[in-house]
Amino acid sequence: MISQRYKIPGYALIMTGILLTILYSVDMVKIKVPVFAIHSSYLATKYFTVIKTNIIEEIIFLCYFAGFLLTAFSREKIENVAYNDLRSASWKSAILINTALLVLTTLFVFGRGFLTVLIINMFSVFILYLILFNIKKRRFDRNSTRESVKK
Repeated sequence: MISQRYKIPGYALIMTGILLTILYSVDMVKIKVPVFAIHSSYLATKYFTVIKTNIIEEIIFLCYFAGFLLTAFSREKIENVAYNDLRSASWKSAILINTALLVLTTLFVFGRGFLTVLIINMFSVFILYLILFNIKKRRFDRNSTRESVKK
């Protein structure tokens, strides 16, 4: 686990990714620069070359990936020993749900829709984990508060 102070930059990166995704989807943002490519396949397949491309997709991916990584692995402001068990259970559930969704989409979604699912799949484990962990944490905290009031 990393320090709690990384949670806010993590959320900021996720929000930046969302904003860039929206701008990119309405064709409002392009950043064309030369980049080194190990493999490039557009009109012709090239290996180990420099190409000029719009790198906004890579920037969006890195914003999401770094944001989810920072957010998922940051401690809570008030850390509880029981949270480690909640984290473990949340990761397991997120992986199981994500796998089930991936199997179902493999069976029932085809073409570009399936490629979209694969792209979303890169981040869905993080999203499911964050949702499940926060639900479990709220339930735990609510039950702990009730038990302390009863005493």
